[in-house]
Amino acid sequence: MPNLVFSSNKPISEPQKATIASRLMQYTAEFLKKDPQVTNVIMSDAPSTWFSAGNAMIDTQMITLTIYVTAGTNTPEEKTLWLEHVWGYLKDELQIPENNPNYIVIQDVAGDSWGYNGETQLQRKLNKEENPDGV
Repeated sequence: MPNLVFSSNKPISEPQKATIASRLMQYTAEFLKKDPQVTNVIMSDAPSTWFSAGNAMIDTQMITLTIYVTAGTNTPEEKTLWLEHVWGYLKDELQIPENNPNYIVIQDVAGDSWGYNGETQLQRKLNKEENPDGV
């Protein structure tokens, strides 16, 4: 049940947003083993001035991406592979210069601190364990 929040300081076309969201979901399923049916991708591209190292990044494409996942559901190796593939893709797709600091954050959230449709992730896990057939 990951939630991905992507921000860009430059406008991105709607078709390109859809392409990026699709690829993020693909990598999230492939490397983090997350179900695309319960994955959200929030795309924000409000034109704004971002600052890096005290400098306004007016003419430079910059992004930030945070993915929220349930703590303990992914190994460090899975996270590393996901981050490497996502960064490589975004860098190429958006032609992001390598020398700018663009951040991708994997936020591990305790299972009792977030949920899906009114039920915590911890409770969902416990319900699955009690009733593995879903009956």
